[in-house]
Order: sequence, then structure tokens, then C-alpha cells
Amino acid sequence: KCSYDGRLQAQVKRITANTNLKSLLCRSAAALDIFAVGLMAILGLLLTPIPWSFVVLLLGLTLVYLLLLDVIKVPIMSKIGIQGDRDKTL
Repeated sequence: KCSYDGRLQAQVKRITANTNLKSLLCRSAAALDIFAVGLMAILGLLLTPIPWSFVVLLLGLTLVYLLLLDVIKVPIMSKIGIQGDRDKTL
């Protein structure tokens, strides 16, 4: 076994760990952004205040829509031969 194999494996591990960190940071930033915009809407910062119940309702409806869309999308994509890689991030 040559020493290059060990360096290559170490590099792959480093890239994988970095990708997982980027994915976590990206998801955290998106969640923080949604929370901040919802809070701004409720408090009326830079826009007319919206009742908190309306903001929660919109977030819930959006989540339901996204889940339903995913349920519809996955079988269609597999039927036409497009395979997604769920492990692949950023």
C-alpha cells in the first residue's frame, strides 16, 4: 500500500466533514432567516404588523405544501429516470 492512499483517504474525510459543516451552517442560516422575517412581520419592523397567528398559519401551510410537493416529485422523478442523491449537500 503506498502512502498516497492514506493521504487521499484523509483528504476525503476532511472534505466530507467540511461539507457536513457547510450543510449545517446553510440550514441554520435559512432557519434563522425565516425566524427573523417572521419576527419582523409580527413586530411590524419595516412593514405593517401581521398577527402572530397568521404568520404561524403561513409557515404551517408552506411546510405542508413542501412536503406534499416532495411526495409527488419523488415518484415522478424516479419514473422518468432522474435519481437524486439525498446524501449530497452543497
